[in-house]
Amino acid sequence: MFPLFTVVLRGWSYLIIEVNLDRVKEFVKKYEDLQWERLSGEEREKIELESPMELDFTANLTLNGRKLQNDRGCGDSWIPMGLLKEEQAGILGREEILRHYGMDLSNAYLIQRTFYLWATKRKPKIRTLELELVPSPRTVPGIHFKAEKPGQKVTFVHPVTGTEHTITIRDWGWQQIPVEEKESQWVYPTHCAVLEYEIAPWLWPEEAAVLDRKEGDRPYLKNKDPKAPVSLGASSVAIIGGGRGRCQGRDQTCCASSSFYFKPQKEIEWRVLFRILDREKLEMKLYCNSSAM
Repeated sequence: MFPLFTVVLRGWSYLIIEVNLDRVKEFVKKYEDLQWERLSGEEREKIELESPMELDFTANLTLNGRKLQNDRGCGDSWIPMGLLKEEQAGILGREEILRHYGMDLSNAYLIQRTFYLWATKRKPKIRTLELELVPSPRTVPGIHFKAEKPGQKVTFVHPVTGTEHTITIRDWGWQQIPVEEKESQWVYPTHCAVLEYEIAPWLWPEEAAVLDRKEGDRPYLKNKDPKAPVSLGASSVAIIGGGRGRCQGRDQTCCASSSFYFKPQKEIEWRVLFRILDREKLEMKLYCNSSAM
C-alpha cells in the first residue's frame, strides 16, 4: 500500500491509500458467498485479519510546525466494478472523489476524510505539512476455556511476544441486571456471568481481554405481530465498577462479563482476545504551494 495525501480548503483532508488489487481479488473470491450476518464475533475477527481493506489508523497533521486538532472524520473504500456481486452503496460519491484526484478507477482504494481545526484564528498560509499515520491495534482471537472453580489456572501463549501467560480464576458467578421494561416494547435478557481473574505475567486490559464466545440472547418484542421489527443484535449492558464487587480490592484482578441471557446458562465458554500493534507508524513531510490549493 502507499498513501496519497491532499489538503483542501476549510481544513478538510483526504487520505487515499491504494490497496494491492491481487490481494483484494483473492479475498473477494474466497468469501464471495459468505453470509456475514450469520458469523460469530470471533469468526468476523478472523476474516477481518485477512482482509486487505482493513486498515485502521489515526492521521495526525502538523501545519507550519503546529499540530492541528483532529475534529471529526469518516472512512470509505473503493473496489473496482465487477469484483463484487452486489452494487456498492454510495458508489457515485466515491467515484467523484477518485476522479477529482486523478486516481485510476481500476484499482482498489481506502479513503479517509478528516476535518482539522486551524491552530490560528484565521486560515494560515500553508508552507509545510507533516503527516503522521499511527496504526490502531488489531484484534487477534486467542484460546477458549471454561471457568470451573476458584484457583483454576489456564495457560496461553501471546501471539506476538511468544510469552506464556497464566490466567488464574478468582471467582465467577451469575448476576441479574434490573431493566425497566414497563414502557418498552422490548423484552431484554438480564442475566450475565461475571468472571474475576488475574493474568501473569501481567497484561493490560488494552492488550488482552476475556469475552463470552457466544453473543447471547436477543431481545424480542412483546407484540407478537410477525410484521413488527425484530432485533438483529444482542443487547449489552455495562457493569460499572466490576461485577460482584470484589475487583476493587485487588490491584491486578480483572473482571469480564458474559453476553446477556434470559436465564443463567449451565456454563460459559470464554475466549481470549488480543489487541496487538504489528505495524510501524508512517511519517511524511510535505512542502506545499498554498496558492495551488
